[in-house]
Amino acid sequence: MPNYCDNRVTVAGDEEIMAEFYALVQSDTSMFAFENVLPEPAFFDLMQSGKMDFAVDGEIQTHSHWIEEAGPDGNTVARPLSKAELAHFKGLARLDPDCWREAHWGTKWGPIDLFEDTDEEMASYSFTTAWSPPQGIIEALREKFPDLDFVAFFDCEEDQEAGYY
Repeated sequence: MPNYCDNRVTVAGDEEIMAEFYALVQSDTSMFAFENVLPEPAFFDLMQSGKMDFAVDGEIQTHSHWIEEAGPDGNTVARPLSKAELAHFKGLARLDPDCWREAHWGTKWGPIDLFEDTDEEMASYSFTTAWSPPQGIIEALREKFPDLDFVAFFDCEEDQEAGYY
């Protein structure tokens, strides 16, 4: 069970740019969808873990992660992760989506217990994340929208840490 981190993010700016911001961060399921800002690699939905043997270059190799997808005949086909897919995990401790999100988003999951208050020129979000604040998400938004003002505050009570980022 994670330690939870409370977050408050306020975004303000010109009405036209705020409309672009809302178009990016809103989804059918969330008013602040991290996956819209920094999308996870698509193959995560197909990735399996455990132990499976594959013949690679005439040699049997055991892999702990692989992809299962529909083959040309409609049957499920398993294959090891490609070099391009493995590159998404370069420098990470584990080959799993949680580790990827921690490295790129700054937190293990998207926002939970999300409350928002928005209008044409300002958005305020209060939400909880696992372990740490979503610094990677806020940094990516600051890069995409340099003319918007972002104020981000976190409070990780269990770790006795709080501050602006």
